Amino acid sequence: MRRIRKLTSNFLVCILCMTTFITQIHMVSAEETEDTPTEEVVQETTPETSEVQEVQDVPQTTEKLDEYYKDGKILIYNYDQLKQIGSDAFVYTKDKDGDIGTGDIVVNEGTQLTYGKDAQYLLMNEIKMDTKSIWNVKDDFTGKIEGEAIKEDETPTLYDKKTDTIYIYNPYQLMVLEQEDSDKEPVMSLDYDAPQFGMGQMIYPNGEDKDYLTYSKNHNYVLSKNFSSDKPELVADQLNINPDTTDTEGRDFKGQVIKTIGDKTYILIGNEEQLRAIGTDKPVYGAIYQAYDSFGWKIDTDKDKKPIMLYGGDADLKKEQNGKQKFTFGTVLDTNKSISSESSIHIRGKCGVDQTTGKIDPNLDIEKQTNQKYTKNANYIIFRDIDLSSSNWNPLTFQGTMIGAKSNAKSGLWQDGSIVTSDKPVISNVNIIQTGSLDVGKQMGVGFFDTLSDEASDNDVGLSKGLVKVSNLRFNNIKVDNQSTTTKYDQTLVNGLVSSLGQLLGGVVDLLAWLLTFGSVDAGLRKTLTDVLDARKKDPTALATGVIAGRVEGNVEISNIEIENENVKNLNDYTGGFIGYMSGKTQYDGLSKALGGTAKLLANILNVIPGLGLGDLITILLGNAIPLEKLIPTGYINPKIVCASSVPNI
Repeated sequence: MRRIRKLTSNFLVCILCMTTFITQIHMVSAEETEDTPTEEVVQETTPETSEVQEVQDVPQTTEKLDEYYKDGKILIYNYDQLKQIGSDAFVYTKDKDGDIGTGDIVVNEGTQLTYGKDAQYLLMNEIKMDTKSIWNVKDDFTGKIEGEAIKEDETPTLYDKKTDTIYIYNPYQLMVLEQEDSDKEPVMSLDYDAPQFGMGQMIYPNGEDKDYLTYSKNHNYVLSKNFSSDKPELVADQLNINPDTTDTEGRDFKGQVIKTIGDKTYILIGNEEQLRAIGTDKPVYGAIYQAYDSFGWKIDTDKDKKPIMLYGGDADLKKEQNGKQKFTFGTVLDTNKSISSESSIHIRGKCGVDQTTGKIDPNLDIEKQTNQKYTKNANYIIFRDIDLSSSNWNPLTFQGTMIGAKSNAKSGLWQDGSIVTSDKPVISNVNIIQTGSLDVGKQMGVGFFDTLSDEASDNDVGLSKGLVKVSNLRFNNIKVDNQSTTTKYDQTLVNGLVSSLGQLLGGVVDLLAWLLTFGSVDAGLRKTLTDVLDARKKDPTALATGVIAGRVEGNVEISNIEIENENVKNLNDYTGGFIGYMSGKTQYDGLSKALGGTAKLLANILNVIPGLGLGDLITILLGNAIPLEKLIPTGYINPKIVCASSVPNI
């Protein structure tokens, strides 16, 4: 019994000793753990949920959240943050200062923020890039990176010569910059706009006789605050245009037919048909494509998945110009379901090309794509040589702007809001023959232009509306033969003018009884128009003949015109190798206010009779319809001829 007690006592002592030893081991282990720094949390995701596995004992914060996260977007301040995008790494508070991975993990509504592939990001400022380690938007990125939107009236800076900095606005620029041979890739003037990347003109920082600007890594690069990670379809691809091999002939894109420069919209003239259409008031058409309706209009494609072209545009009628086929001016092909890759159950329609971006717009009505007509007072740029040998030229009454601008091998037609090329297009083989009695209801004078004259102001009929300009053209082999010695006008013209003016002035039914309110009851509308046409018929300058213009009157400027191989004949007085007759125009400031409602009538008469100037009209109506005391001249405008070439053959 005593032996058992002794063994039991020894056993208990052993147990106590072992317990004490183990306790000491745990105490030492605990002390070592307290002295050891916490290891950095490693993030893992499960394949099924892709949710970040959160570790609860990592420092976290929700303070000053709007410095890191706002409106569902992670805020990006620097280049190192850009490189974190798509890594699934946590967003730390000191990331914004460039100390990536330090500070506290940012938490929003209980969720730790990460630089995910599908997250939304907002650029807070411009970011200088490192060309030794170029960041790009990864192919598997499904989120969005964006900064401020470019304003509609703003042309962003693409290159700053002073700092030798190229600004990056889209992933297409980054893709080029990443290439080893990026120094061979030119920077194009429209590269800032993703859909138009690779379009526009080359940039020559030091002049066109020097090298053009490229995406060389020797330049400085800044990610613009207007950057967007979107990769829209390129216009060049959409229109099957390769800017490297396709000549846009100085335009922003092939098929372009209008261009707004400054406060003027110009119609681009590239062929004989367009030139002959000036003054006809026909609508101006750009390229036209087939569309189909499937829960909204969409671009229709052929069996090769290429857009179906129905018209190449007024300026690109030839196959070599539009890449499709030869088209007849103004004639649009009918839609055709049979050539489409889409189902025949869909309704087909016609759509236009946006004349600013060059992009096919399935919702663009073809009647609204340019909102321009071939009027006598529109603005035109002739950008190709034009041969008029197919038939005789009908003299043009003109009151707008016509500028020649032909692209050379290196430059475009315009840059920074102005026309930059000085190369002259050639208008050749012009044959003008005037026979029989000249109809003064249709024209006054004989030449390429019969009359160049300015319009009356919309605000004051006594003032000029603005400068009429013809510039930078070369004429070769132009012959003018005026065989007419008498003039006429068709009496039915008076009836037509009375009718049209009556509609403009309120639709008077019995226009014979309608009298002008000039203070003279004898000056009826029909009589007034008859007097105007009678005076024009007797005017000896009606038969004035010149190579460029028969008559030039008022606020007109003709500059930088060259003529070669010219020949002019006229059986009458007022003959010139350049211009047959030229005169200035008196200004009458405040005439509209003085005449009251009469001014509206004067303005409309001026607009409906070709080549009629205010001076002509006032001269005709002096002492008849307009009281002399209301006619107080306030100025005089002379036409200008600037840098016209000599014409040795005359």
